[in-house]
Amino acid sequence: MHDLVPDLALFVSDKFCVSIKELGDLRYLGGELRISWLENVDSVEDVLKANLREKANLNDLSLTWRRDSTGSRREREALDALQPHTNLKKLSIYRYAGSFFPKWVGDASFSNIVLLNLIGCEYCLLLPPVGQLPSLREFCVQGFDGLETVGAEFCGSNSSVIPFQSLEILSFHEMSKWSEWLFIGGDKEVAYFPRLKQLCLFCCSNLTGSLPDCDSIETLRLNWCAKLEFPGSCRYANLRTLEITACDTLTSLPLDYFPMLKELVLCNCQKLESLTFSKGSGTVLHYLRVLRLFNCENFRSLPENMHGLLPSLAFMEMSECPNIESLPEAGLPRDLDTLVIL
Repeated sequence: MHDLVPDLALFVSDKFCVSIKELGDLRYLGGELRISWLENVDSVEDVLKANLREKANLNDLSLTWRRDSTGSRREREALDALQPHTNLKKLSIYRYAGSFFPKWVGDASFSNIVLLNLIGCEYCLLLPPVGQLPSLREFCVQGFDGLETVGAEFCGSNSSVIPFQSLEILSFHEMSKWSEWLFIGGDKEVAYFPRLKQLCLFCCSNLTGSLPDCDSIETLRLNWCAKLEFPGSCRYANLRTLEITACDTLTSLPLDYFPMLKELVLCNCQKLESLTFSKGSGTVLHYLRVLRLFNCENFRSLPENMHGLLPSLAFMEMSECPNIESLPEAGLPRDLDTLVIL
């Protein structure tokens, strides 16, 4: 066989008489490979016979266990044996039941990986050292129910390399026990995510503290992160889109922290009372065009000099904000063409 074998889906199941070791004969396998029902693997020897390490043409690998899989040691050994060739560009791991990942996951030798998804690995207590992957652009973590702290291990052990040097999109979803995010101390914290453009935290209800001080972020979504301190002391010089849902620590939002902001959405922030500008900041939000507030029961006031501070605002909606006292006496922005109050 001299031609590449592209895009293969394999379901490991005795019922269909399919064995993972049959991959070993596909020497030129390339493109995308999806392996599901990995809990049915008979032995680590069968996994090794699949010989993924030698499949240099494989670009995209997806590995999936079922929700009811058990036996973390067996799964850890299987995942270790599934180590692919370092040419791999995309890797997704679903419902892996080990308490930690084998060394190859996050190893710097995988210098071509641009996308990594770790989903439903509810027994994992530590994240792999993905910060040392030099080409990683998108990283998603979801459903790590046992993880409580994200710290130095996340960055990797090479102190001479800036962690996450290429990362642009970072997402954490459904991390119910995650309470602490430790960043590199001192001046190095500024370089923690030098190219990050989009950060999303969803259903991280116990996460406390603040976010990384990262000037490059353009899109920030904080949904159902009730204990997170925002914005803290961070100023987001390049933020374009900000969406906050159910943040119980938010009582006021200083808009001058976001001079490039174009769209602001605030929802279910029950303690939010006002949108403000820091005294003497002199900041004008020239680009803010959309402002939405939903179900913010204690919200009372908009910036008094709204027409001057938000000159480009074109759309404003306030829904289920029953305690708003009045619109600014000085008037609304001149370019406002849609106003919705429900």
